[in-house]
This record gives sequence, C-alpha cells and structure tokens, in this order.
Amino acid sequence: MLINIRGNLGAQVTSTIAGFAISLENKKPISTIVHNTHNYSDWLYEIAPDTINKTFVKDALILPGNIDFKQVKGTAKTDAFVDFNAKLIIKHLPEIQEVLKINNTNTEQYPGCIHYRGFDRNILGTPEVEKLIEQFPNYYLCGDELDFISKFNHPYFHNSALIDWLTIYNSRVVYGSFSAFIFSLALLDPKFKVYLISKSGVSNHMHLTDKAWAVLNYYVKNLENINWLY
Repeated sequence: MLINIRGNLGAQVTSTIAGFAISLENKKPISTIVHNTHNYSDWLYEIAPDTINKTFVKDALILPGNIDFKQVKGTAKTDAFVDFNAKLIIKHLPEIQEVLKINNTNTEQYPGCIHYRGFDRNILGTPEVEKLIEQFPNYYLCGDELDFISKFNHPYFHNSALIDWLTIYNSRVVYGSFSAFIFSLALLDPKFKVYLISKSGVSNHMHLTDKAWAVLNYYVKNLENINWLY
C-alpha cells in the first residue's frame, strides 16, 4: 500500500504514523511513501521553496523494510488529525513505536523547550509566549519564525527543521500550542513530554477547526505524555 505525505517535517512524520496505523489495521505492508508537493500558498514558495520539495522522513525516521519514495505534484495526505485515523493510531501505537524510530543524529539538548509555530498556524500570540517564558525561564525558545522568536529577551535556537526537531527531542519536554512538529515526537516516544495550551488559552484558536481541536482532545485523553497545560 501507499502512504501519501506532504508539508513540513512534522506533517510528514504524523502522516507516516497514520499510514502505518492503516497498514497495521488492514494487514497490508507499506511499499511506497508518496511525497505530494503541489498547491501550497504563494508565500511558502517564496520563503521556503526547499522545504516544499524535501522529503524529511527519509532523514528523520528509521523505517522498516524496503520502502520506496517518490515525489508527485499532488495534494494527497494521510491525515493523523481526523477522527478515524486518530483512533487507529491510538489502537496501534505500541506497534508503531516498535517499528518507527527517530533517527537521532543530533546531540544538542537543553533543559526544556518552548515551541512557537508561526506563519499560517500561529496559534500562540505574544502574550502566551511571554507567559510561558515567565513560567519556564530556563527553557529555550524555538520555532520556525525567526523574526518572532528573536524579539524576546530570552535564549532561543533556530536551525534547520531536522536539527531543531532533534534538539527538542533530546530536551525531553516541550511547552507550546499544537503543532505536528512537536506532536510527532510524542507519538513516536512515550517518554517524550508535550504540554499544550488548550483552545481557551490561546489568542488564535481559529487557526484550527473545531473538529481538529476535538481530535487533539481525544489524543490528550488517550496518551499519558501529551497534556493540556491550561
């Protein structure tokens, strides 16, 4: 069977996890991961053209067996954040964690991290980030929007997506709002801790649909290592 992925690193990894859940449910092995690279917003082509065409899961994950990769100019995605697939992921997560491993080629780590997802999914506003910094002054700020995270008088790191993903993972705990970037780490490793600000606590909750918030709540209820902070 095929897995369709698209987007940045976190989106690709969560789609791969969803694909493995479907594979296990249907007892059909995965032969190919198809990376769809079409129909993004114009601004993303301008600021991150390499990101659109990069198949992150090749470097981020240790995959089992002989899985082929191909790129197509499509828009298909195996979505981990729809109700049916979320239930399959929870059902098969122990098996998924056995076969999908993080390819941890980085040794950088911090006492903990505060993550900000910017651009089109900036669920957190400045007040929420300031509050997190006040609560966790020893944790390093990180995120994809450098202009935003660098405006705070607080230590931060900002490297490639893969390096930042692994640095967060090595730090073992992260606080922030929903992002597939940090959510994917918690799905892959039950010892990695994620604390999320809920819908009622963020400035820009409209960047997620009500259905997506409901699926997030389902994950939080069923996973011990993902929790609502407030």
